[in-house]
Amino acid sequence: MATTLQPQTTGAPAAPPSLLPGLAVAAVAALIAVGAAAVLPDITSAGHMTATPTHYMGLLMANQPWNLIIFMGVPFVLIYGGLVPSELGLAPRSLGWLVTPVLAVYYSAAAFYLIRYAAWPLTIGAGWRGPADWIAVLGYIATAVPILGLTVATFTSASDRARIWWFYSVLVLAHVAMTFGMLAPAVLGWADPGHPMHPS
Repeated sequence: MATTLQPQTTGAPAAPPSLLPGLAVAAVAALIAVGAAAVLPDITSAGHMTATPTHYMGLLMANQPWNLIIFMGVPFVLIYGGLVPSELGLAPRSLGWLVTPVLAVYYSAAAFYLIRYAAWPLTIGAGWRGPADWIAVLGYIATAVPILGLTVATFTSASDRARIWWFYSVLVLAHVAMTFGMLAPAVLGWADPGHPMHPS
């Protein structure tokens, strides 16, 4: 005689997952953060501010607020408002299919614009302000490459793994450009000819 295996049930409903461990970890983390903020020294205004920022930062500060909107606001809204949610499954994949080609056109146009008006003139005029400057500007320009790669991967039979690599390359390059763009050029050894170094 054939028997059918049935899952054993006790008749009692399964207990809901406990929130206590997560709340305890969050509370401990909050206490550590408050304690650290209370005992650490104030570094928000310590040291000397650089009088000459990178050209990346100069670009964002010029023609306010339009350059900030054009070169940072719009791309990051498209990336974090459309691309990231669709890749993480928080929004329909169709949103990524819409945003990806828009980003490809937008970033490519911005890259060619910056090559024409920033990178090329700075190169022929020896105007770069050290490694932080060229990493920031060229990093921003280079972000167009993985965005174009992501566009190709999105609309072809490329594997999910390839698409994810292109996606993370976009995020890494954009944040490398932003980080080095906010760095004072003097930190990586550039000497500002108009402002002699202050003694520490």
